[in-house]
Amino acid sequence: YAELFSLYAGARAVVVPLKSDISYPSGLRAMLEGMLLERPVIVTRTRILEEYASDAEVQFVRPGDVSDLRNAIGGVVSADWSSLSPKLERAKRRVEDQYNLSRFGEDMACILRDIEGRASPDTAQQP
Repeated sequence: YAELFSLYAGARAVVVPLKSDISYPSGLRAMLEGMLLERPVIVTRTRILEEYASDAEVQFVRPGDVSDLRNAIGGVVSADWSSLSPKLERAKRRVEDQYNLSRFGEDMACILRDIEGRASPDTAQQP
């Protein structure tokens, strides 16, 4: 895993090409890791991945569109790094703020409290 993070950290961009019509979170981990390490992320637009990042944080490309992917990669390679910086900082902040273990624990605790609050007295006593 350390090697993978080292690879991401030294990359000019993280590219996550996916097939169309994917309904599971394929590519999510690579996308979030790239965002966390402040690398430009180019990812195939899927309904699931759009729940975790916006156009202001990553560059989405159309599924199966080789030309769109090629243009996105070319744009990142030729871009002045300082022009990408605000987008990369936004992306990193989103991952740090929304997708960290503390946040997950807090959200899970809220869900469990909500479930406990809805449990009837009979249900609450069962193991």
